[in-house]
Amino acid sequence: MSYLLECEESFDSSHFLKGHKGKCRNLHGHRWRIKYGLKANELIQSGSSEGMIIDFSDIKSLIKEYFKVYDHALILTDYKEETLTKEEKNFIQACEDMKFRIVHVPFRSTAENMSKFFFNELERVLSEKIPSKNFNVHYVTVYETPNNAATYGGIN
Repeated sequence: MSYLLECEESFDSSHFLKGHKGKCRNLHGHRWRIKYGLKANELIQSGSSEGMIIDFSDIKSLIKEYFKVYDHALILTDYKEETLTKEEKNFIQACEDMKFRIVHVPFRSTAENMSKFFFNELERVLSEKIPSKNFNVHYVTVYETPNNAATYGGIN
């Protein structure tokens, strides 16, 4: 048997899905809600965090700091220059000229891809910040809307 700690974070940002046939091809925004589970076989045995996987306030502050870069940003796929139209290049250049926050991701920014990316990123960040951690990231669920989500990881 194991323990599962569940937390969530959220941020607001925009994106679009180039080449998509539906309405998501247009620039639009989301309140992205990220729910994640941390799994441990044992609890901390001593100190102020005895009986916990990790103190909620500790994990929340680490994760909140990580997601700050995405808040009120334009999430852009790093398309190859030659695949962009003149209008798309102009749009990106205009956003850069206006000093809009742009976050480039190396994949199409679907909820499915975002859930896998955030799973790997959270695992990396937590391993760097808490080298002796007694838990692993079990899953990450990315909600694009209150009713639509994608999950990557240990799905039960």
